[in-house]
Amino acid sequence: MMFVLRLANDYPSLAKAELRAVLEAELGYSTNFIQLGEFVVLDLCREYVERIVHRLALLKEFGQLISLLNEDVDGVVSVLKDVNARFDVERVRGFGSKAAHKLYEILVSRSNARSNKKVKVVLVDGIVLIYEYIPRKRMAVFGTREPHRRPIYRPGAMKAELARVFVNLSRVRRGEVLMDPFCGVGGFAIEACTMGISTICIDVDKRMVEGCKENVEFYECKGLVEVIQSDSSRRIMKSFSVDAIASDPPYGRQSVSRGMSLTELYERFVSWIPEVLRSGRYAAFAVPKDIDGYVKDRIREHGMVIVERLLNRVHGGLTRIVYVVKVP
Repeated sequence: MMFVLRLANDYPSLAKAELRAVLEAELGYSTNFIQLGEFVVLDLCREYVERIVHRLALLKEFGQLISLLNEDVDGVVSVLKDVNARFDVERVRGFGSKAAHKLYEILVSRSNARSNKKVKVVLVDGIVLIYEYIPRKRMAVFGTREPHRRPIYRPGAMKAELARVFVNLSRVRRGEVLMDPFCGVGGFAIEACTMGISTICIDVDKRMVEGCKENVEFYECKGLVEVIQSDSSRRIMKSFSVDAIASDPPYGRQSVSRGMSLTELYERFVSWIPEVLRSGRYAAFAVPKDIDGYVKDRIREHGMVIVERLLNRVHGGLTRIVYVVKVP
């Protein structure tokens, strides 16, 4: 069966990377897909698509493909002549305004406002993408897990949506073990928990550890999360062997408070990834842009492969690089 996924356009590079990672995690291999800007067409069975959709954070909507046509108004009308549905026509870009207007008038006149079936007709890059829209709860679900909605809030904590992206970029699977060595108050662990993934959370700050425990318990994830107070550079890390790593290491004052410079912190973090992470598996983490070159050199120095290197602008004062690395 063919399905259409519309990725969120806020973080286009991250959204595509997340999709590639989730496809690999859920299917066990990489697969090709048709891409039209933020729209992706996949040929997969319904079961796999539902699993992928459940995991994705940067997914705006999805549906089952009806047809994929060139810029042909008569062809679209012919395909939809016997379809009883509410029609939603959207011109994204790269499509003639006259043809778009004509198609809109025809389909609106045939639309059944009372129908429970909604058909999207999207005009993009000279192509008409027609699919039956499948409702999916998204923002409301993330809203309940946003940093300010948790019992313990830490200023600067990553939004739930992005935390889920990092977990997905690590390609961890249900039933496997993820590690977050700079866990803060547990945002990554909470997202992993909703996907049936166990997490080992580590932080040097006692307040963060206690906050993480409270948040984990609030979201009923206690059985899937182990929280440890420790300096992530110490020997305790080497006693673990995990399937994936996802983390957002501390920047600026937070790193200085740990008694080391930012470059020292990243040097130690990067050095033990191959010692903790199983061969052939992945780590996803953020790096401040101003030390990007230094960290990139350390990654290669320790024999890891850079799979993704993505720019993520947080705000005017902070741009970070999102790395996904693989241990050979």
